[in-house]
Amino acid sequence: MQERLYAATLTVIGRLQPQEDGRHYTVTTPDGGEFTVKMRGFKRRNLKPEQIDVPLELHIWPRTDREGRLQPGSQLYKLRPAEAPRNHLSVTGRLIYYEPNEPRVAVLIRRNQQGNLLNEFAVSARVAGSAVAAMPRPLPRNVQPVRGVALTGHLEGDRLVVTGVEHVNLAEAKPLKERRRRPKHLRPPRERKPGAAAATTEAAGA
Repeated sequence: MQERLYAATLTVIGRLQPQEDGRHYTVTTPDGGEFTVKMRGFKRRNLKPEQIDVPLELHIWPRTDREGRLQPGSQLYKLRPAEAPRNHLSVTGRLIYYEPNEPRVAVLIRRNQQGNLLNEFAVSARVAGSAVAAMPRPLPRNVQPVRGVALTGHLEGDRLVVTGVEHVNLAEAKPLKERRRRPKHLRPPRERKPGAAAATTEAAGA
């Protein structure tokens, strides 16, 4: 089985409107959905006035909350004239969370050997009924680390939806740079000392 690179991309048709800070843009999709993307400086300088508030094909690196809703950290990295309807999600990475009762999924996107990604991140999405049966069970981080998933789907409003699942082998990721603190999704839960809650309550009462 050919190894697959970590990746998360979203391609949609949408209209751009600049926000007050000059770095973020509101995207409005044909179905009435709205979300915010950011654009790097050199991309903003190449944006033409005639490209504002007209249908464009937008290529986005998505960032989501736990419910799969797009967040302002999502980055618009390419745009071009809209020639046909487009609404396609592609996510390849390590499955780290799956809740079949909701159903909802989260996939870890790690740094590729030749990529420029600085930090790992997780992409969440709702799982459509057609994809529930094919969704595997998440494995602990160090168990068969090459096992991954390639998810396909689309955007509904401002939320990512998965409709297809493929089991894949992942390419070896680039190690994280040494730093004092690990990413939030890799940190163990903090344990509170037994007397901490009481002390906080007493201090508040004082």
